[in-house]
Amino acid sequence: MKGLIQAVEVSYLAHPTEDPDRIEERVKSCLGIQAAPSVTRLEGHYGYPILMVKYHLTGEEAHGVVRQVAEKMSPESKRNLREDSSENIDEHSALYLRFDKQQIMRGKLVLGQADSVRIRIKPRLFLVKGKIEEFYMGVLGLNG
Repeated sequence: MKGLIQAVEVSYLAHPTEDPDRIEERVKSCLGIQAAPSVTRLEGHYGYPILMVKYHLTGEEAHGVVRQVAEKMSPESKRNLREDSSENIDEHSALYLRFDKQQIMRGKLVLGQADSVRIRIKPRLFLVKGKIEEFYMGVLGLNG
């Protein structure tokens, strides 16, 4: 897999009712992230502060996140991704995954839509041979 991934972006929102340090610790632990995030302060409904947390990873750290996703993704999530992979790929061949933040707090990677941790995987397109869906199935170990 080395060299196949150009970049990975991990992002999520931390709401006022959540402990941002605890979320950061769990996300970093679950995905094997060492880098510090960039944090943007947003204003929610009624002026409540919301933090947008983003990690932009390249090189070995990006590959490490993809490896963690491949290893820790729940069997049901793997099955769903296999069936609907093309729906998660944009026009630039980036794969978008959304994992339930509450499950990540428990150390599990389960696909979810609401209150999620978003992962965007961008491949090195010149290294992709064949269909992009097959590339991601191979990178994430979903071929079987």
